[in-house]
Amino acid sequence: IMKAKHRMSLFGIFLIVLMSLSDMSIFAATRTFDGGPGGTGTEWKTAANWSSDTKPTSTDDAVIPVGFTVKVDEDANVNNLTVAGVLEPNGSSSRVMTIERDLTVSAGGEIHYTDSDLGSSTGRMSWVFNGVDGGTNFINNTGGASSDLQFYNVTLDGDMITTATKGSFYIYGSFTSTGGNFTAADGDGIIYFNEDASSTSQTITPNGA
Repeated sequence: IMKAKHRMSLFGIFLIVLMSLSDMSIFAATRTFDGGPGGTGTEWKTAANWSSDTKPTSTDDAVIPVGFTVKVDEDANVNNLTVAGVLEPNGSSSRVMTIERDLTVSAGGEIHYTDSDLGSSTGRMSWVFNGVDGGTNFINNTGGASSDLQFYNVTLDGDMITTATKGSFYIYGSFTSTGGNFTAADGDGIIYFNEDASSTSQTITPNGA
């Protein structure tokens, strides 16, 4: 009996260690925007607008499906973000979207801004890409010209690779890298940085060269 208890104790310790070392994305829940009971909601901050009536958190994967427009009306923090519908930042550069791993903009998906002045911070959130566990932050812009990716301030902690084959990548505010590298895949789009780009250790590689 004592040996059996000892084995069980060791097994319990093993499970605890294994869970602590495992990639936390294994435990991430997927929160899909559904617009609430009537399917007409648009606000990110409203829990009822998400599956299971639960807003996504930093350990959840958030999905904006085709046919939905979501207004980001508060600071948000997610594990992965997939945009197949329309994501509409609703605020200014003081509003922050933090993504622990990857941002994916699917074919037909769009990050849409209502302000026509491309250099303005109006409606253009600040974005933080954390690159958890040393992972790479992919921006998979597979849409057309309407899915150009526009940001105001961007903070990069870890490497970022854009795999855009169409559309363009704009940063109108500051681009700050805390040690990661920025690589642009070969494609038809352009990458635009304004004059405020800064870093402590940064490599920008165009066209995957």
